Amino acid sequence: MPNRFTLVKYYTQIMKTLSILFFLLIMSLNLLSQFVISPSISVTIEDEDYGFRSPKVISYGENNDEVMVFWSRTGSEQAMFVSTLSDGVFAAPTPVPTGNAEPNLWSGNLGPGIASFGNHIYITFEVYGSAIYCVHSADGGGSWDEPVAAFTPPIGRFSTIPNIAVDASGNVYVAYVNTNSAEEDAHYGLVKSTNQGVSFTDEVIVSAGVISDEVCECCNGNIEIGLDNEIYVGFRNNSENLRDCWLVKSSDLGASFEEVYDVDDSDWILNGCPSNGPDFTVTEGEVATVFFTGADDFDGDVYFTLLDTESGVVSAAESVLLSNEGAIGQNSARIASNSQGEIMVVFQESLQFSQNVGFALAQNGTELGQQSTILNDSTGNQKQPDVMAIGNVFHVVYEDSSLGTVMYHTVSSEPNSVLEEESAAFLLYPNPAENLIHVKGTTPVVSYEIISPLGRSVLKDYASSTREGNQASIDISTLHSGVYFLSVNGSSFKKFVKE
Repeated sequence: MPNRFTLVKYYTQIMKTLSILFFLLIMSLNLLSQFVISPSISVTIEDEDYGFRSPKVISYGENNDEVMVFWSRTGSEQAMFVSTLSDGVFAAPTPVPTGNAEPNLWSGNLGPGIASFGNHIYITFEVYGSAIYCVHSADGGGSWDEPVAAFTPPIGRFSTIPNIAVDASGNVYVAYVNTNSAEEDAHYGLVKSTNQGVSFTDEVIVSAGVISDEVCECCNGNIEIGLDNEIYVGFRNNSENLRDCWLVKSSDLGASFEEVYDVDDSDWILNGCPSNGPDFTVTEGEVATVFFTGADDFDGDVYFTLLDTESGVVSAAESVLLSNEGAIGQNSARIASNSQGEIMVVFQESLQFSQNVGFALAQNGTELGQQSTILNDSTGNQKQPDVMAIGNVFHVVYEDSSLGTVMYHTVSSEPNSVLEEESAAFLLYPNPAENLIHVKGTTPVVSYEIISPLGRSVLKDYASSTREGNQASIDISTLHSGVYFLSVNGSSFKKFVKE
């Protein structure tokens, strides 16, 4: 039997080991939770009835680094609007003309779609029972061409819930549900334009290789362009009420879709349409798909899977965690990836008396199920989020039906590590600040640059005339409220908040 001193030695070693493990756990949690979330910005003007339904956010412009938000006004006076972001402020909403077409604008995930190629903006919408339309702007939404019927279904058929994408050559792809008048015998179709939306090809049936080749008749799908110009289309299937999500791939610019993947192993049996389809993002060697499922043994929440594009193997579905302990369910998930390979999922959460938007941000797809965070902790009805990325920064929009507006945030990972910030060779105060920030360095302050969360230089100059030795004061009164990064003498940086 070990003596007392041996037991003390063992106990001490065990406690030391547990302390190290606890420290590593805390450090890993800190690394997971390092996010920069900007204050919310209202896209629409709350005292004007521009609507706020089904918002979407895209990048556009010569360098693809401008932000545009698109949404619908539903009800008796239906309309579509766009607004662009400049210096932290959204421009007055601009209506999207629809000519003689009278669009059907559904709420939720079933709304119209938008895509861009440089300054070319393409919007697709439906006139239910008549046609799928495409309207084009060549100058970033400043002016619009007349809408073109991208697909007119034959007699007895209906086309609905269109999505749109543009490849690296500027070809335009519109995908949609094609069903009969009873909303049965549905398939997923696609048409293509090689002349900036002036005319479109005949329909290609993209879902033909899927089991039962019948799709969910009123679920939204998605279309994305791969890194090598492959065309991916995702949708929810309907195989005798088995409502799994599928992904199909074309390697010949949409002429055929021979690669077919079941990206949803939940086997959800539902005698009715859930009006909720998948979303996905294409990264190097992988496609991450998010979807809602109400299948047995699943929690009626949002799940994700990963497709290895080389092997064709799809991972088992994993849950995206709730961001709020009081939440009772998730829905309406969207996903995007940034230039660093990080992946972000945004989703709508239901609480007892309200709804909020949560997100999961991970360095890669395998880490998506480790942590989720509330985007905006104010109470209300926040729902139907969308997300895209410019550089390493994610841009999120969502409906706030309590305020009657579309809201916008940016989200990004912290700089590489906290230690990098602490090693900056200057002090910055006060932080947060409203009008002035003061800098005190170990060497003379020669120049400075203030960078926005978008990575843009918003203030750059030699240090102000108030500098004295290694100190300087910088006027930030003209900046909009939010998170910024200060670079001094071209190298060191620190994060600060402008109130």
